[in-house]
Amino acid sequence: MDDKRVKEAGIEFDHFRYSIYMYAQQATTPWYRFLIRYDPAVYLSKVKVPVLAINGTKDVMVNCRQNLDNVRKYLAHNKNVTVVAIPDMNHLLLPCSTGTQDEYAKIDAPVSSDALEIIYNWIETEIGL
Repeated sequence: MDDKRVKEAGIEFDHFRYSIYMYAQQATTPWYRFLIRYDPAVYLSKVKVPVLAINGTKDVMVNCRQNLDNVRKYLAHNKNVTVVAIPDMNHLLLPCSTGTQDEYAKIDAPVSSDALEIIYNWIETEIGL
């Protein structure tokens, strides 16, 4: 349907145009512009404190392998980096089947006890609690 017919039909947005419109609205915000220009390598190369990086293997928002590989790469100068991939966990470190956001509301479980134990043990080791 061309623009003239869309306007004559009184359709402000069809399913195709609406998604483009919404992306354009988001992409012009200051936060989005900062995010797409942000280069974490610049900042990670300066980190000298102990680091714990955790990802769920079913995280679809942040690719687990790629993210943890980049942590290793950009923190290679730092000798105190711990990297952990937790199986079958999503972005929120909740147990999941698919890892997709539509699954979040269906998960009736607390944050992974495995994740909490990893975090606790790491803190205990690093600061001697």
